[in-house]
Amino acid sequence: MRFFTPFSGNLFVLRRHSSAPEMEALLANFFHLGAVEVFDCDIQCCDTFDWRLWRAGYHLQAVQEHQSFGLSLWRDANQVDTADISGVMPRFAEQFAPGALRRRLRKLAGNRALLPFLSVEGRQSCWQLRDEDGSGVTLALIEAELEFARQGEARRAAGNFLQIVPLESCSAEFLRRVLTVCCSLQGVESLDGGLVGFGIEALGMVPGDYQPWQAQRFDASMESAPCVRSILGQWVAVMGRNEHGMVHDLDAEFLHDYRVALRRLRSLLRSMGDVLDAEVVQSLRVDLAWLSSRTGLARDLDVFLESLEPLQRQLPPGSGEVLLSLKSLLWHKRRRAYGSLQRLLSSARYARVLDRLNSLVLREDDQASLMTAAMADIPIKQLADLCIGDALARLLKKGGRIRAKSSDEQLHEVRIAAKRLRYLLDIFPSLYGGSGFERAVRALKELQTCLGEFNDVAVQLQALEEYAAQMYRSQAEGGYRLYMALGYLQALLHQRRSHCRGEFARQWKKFADNRVQKHFSAMLGDILKKRDGEDT
Repeated sequence: MRFFTPFSGNLFVLRRHSSAPEMEALLANFFHLGAVEVFDCDIQCCDTFDWRLWRAGYHLQAVQEHQSFGLSLWRDANQVDTADISGVMPRFAEQFAPGALRRRLRKLAGNRALLPFLSVEGRQSCWQLRDEDGSGVTLALIEAELEFARQGEARRAAGNFLQIVPLESCSAEFLRRVLTVCCSLQGVESLDGGLVGFGIEALGMVPGDYQPWQAQRFDASMESAPCVRSILGQWVAVMGRNEHGMVHDLDAEFLHDYRVALRRLRSLLRSMGDVLDAEVVQSLRVDLAWLSSRTGLARDLDVFLESLEPLQRQLPPGSGEVLLSLKSLLWHKRRRAYGSLQRLLSSARYARVLDRLNSLVLREDDQASLMTAAMADIPIKQLADLCIGDALARLLKKGGRIRAKSSDEQLHEVRIAAKRLRYLLDIFPSLYGGSGFERAVRALKELQTCLGEFNDVAVQLQALEEYAAQMYRSQAEGGYRLYMALGYLQALLHQRRSHCRGEFARQWKKFADNRVQKHFSAMLGDILKKRDGEDT
């Protein structure tokens, strides 16, 4: 029987080492002890990489015994849900057996992987302490090695801990007595935050510390060349930080952040095409386009799987279960896509691309070679104004052409133009700032949200047709009910697609309105006036 949990209350750390015989002799001075029972301790505590369970006040514990796991979900030192798993520990909530734990984890974690961040291995010695009236507690001495792992980095520590678990017959008075005795022992300290809190404090971890990137601060008068090199270097570094999570498929967000950094690199090279040295960037643009195409399928599958859950809840009763064949196919394709990612990141061509990128961003002794001679020394604010002005003009031109019968490809071009403008605004907030800048960015974000959803739906509709054909050829289980469910799913996606078209018209009207555009005019000033004069 196991009593220890890293999350429950009445947990103490022993700052001075005490073995089981020493602890038994000490406790015998105060209480009547039952026979000691000794158990192996092999526990994992899991959360998403961005601490979703922790932030919601939950903790997931997995206790391994032979080829099975006993899972328990805790909140505020109270056990909420439990489940037993045979074989391999699931990594996603979707992979758990149907039940209360799966439902709650799906709500808390979504499509995030559940990763072990704390492992406890060692031995626990347990005694029952009782008084004359039969009131009692179980006291456990845990002698363990702790390992905390975050994003490929592991930190280890050893420790001895005491935990007090009241029995059903335990009175409040006896529990207080036991706690008082434990607190009075030399070298014993209460762990109010549990073992996780102890490890976080001891090893310098910060829950919720994940941040894919931070905007750099620039002074308006700084020379452009070193600033541009620093920006490029930041995105190359973000790509590098996410490679480990992609290779080991730790979570879908690592691929997402990698692709965002990749898109920002591509966008910056394109947006600054007139000021960067053509020979330096042209071949890089080809390589980055290759990387984008090779990483796209895995990301599309991640998005489809994440969006499938809310869509499934809108299907008629009984339709959701027959979509298991579709989910199985999607997960199979996802595994293959991530296998391709692993091969990509270990390929010789990828290594050459990284070498060229690092060479580009690290050559601080040769700043001018990055940019044309005429532009290398201009202030960064002037360069930002030029690039943002061009991107805004391109977006207004493409978006202004959209009509009710415009093609999906035309909307896709508007989405790309909006992204390029947004990336530039995200890079240079320190050069603008203020409430006007924030309002302009907010309007652009709302437009992007609509365009992004439209693109996701378009990709999913195309994929759904391909998957339905594959399942038909393979005679997937579900019969006619499966294809009815797929039909409902397709209808829901078409409804969302129509909604997005209508929403785009509303969001575009807001974005193109003078009240938003005057904020851009205030930011860019003479640049826009000059461009307006050229257009007329």
